[in-house]
Amino acid sequence: MLYFFEDYALDTQRRELRQGATLLSMEPQVFDLPAFLVGNPDRVDAHYAKGNLLRQKRRCEEAIPEYEAVIELDRNEPGAYANLGWCKLLTG
Repeated sequence: MLYFFEDYALDTQRRELRQGATLLSMEPQVFDLPAFLVGNPDRVDAHYAKGNLLRQKRRCEEAIPEYEAVIELDRNEPGAYANLGWCKLLTG
């Protein structure tokens, strides 16, 4: 399966991650994590990871629904509440 996000392409059949035309080198265990997350987008950890990536890129408006999805799926995830609070504070 081939997944695209921003300027990256993740090919799970070939076990390759490319940024543009550049093949990125990574250990098999490292490749398995993003492959698992994009293959299971409705899992708590997938929403949490996506929210964190968006927040780190200062794209808090896009991160808010991801943290809200985490809380809806698992109300006992304190990091999601904290990160959601920061994003809401930063977006006004």
